[in-house]
Amino acid sequence: LNIRPGRSREPQEINLPISLTFPPLTNAANTRQTYVTITNLQGRYTLPMLEKILRELVGVAELVVSEFNQQTLLMEVIHRPNLNLATQLTTLADLPLSLVNETPDTLVFVKDRQ
Repeated sequence: LNIRPGRSREPQEINLPISLTFPPLTNAANTRQTYVTITNLQGRYTLPMLEKILRELVGVAELVVSEFNQQTLLMEVIHRPNLNLATQLTTLADLPLSLVNETPDTLVFVKDRQ
């Protein structure tokens, strides 16, 4: 008789912040910081899955996830100053997003319903 322990429904503890590093930028001293919020992350999105998706961004030096729960992802993105981060995020194939608010240093997205 094989009895497997039941899976806990409690959320797993995640040690934040998590920093993702990217290939070095040619002029790393000339960067800009943007705070990004993504909401409505219901269902299948886990932090490792989101990390894999976000690694597709180009022109980013560093991305720091400061908060994540099953609904919301908060992160700081260090990137080239002329990078259109909003366009890059809304064109990620595995994470359909709509931009709902934009200021010079903040982007807020909602994950599209599928």
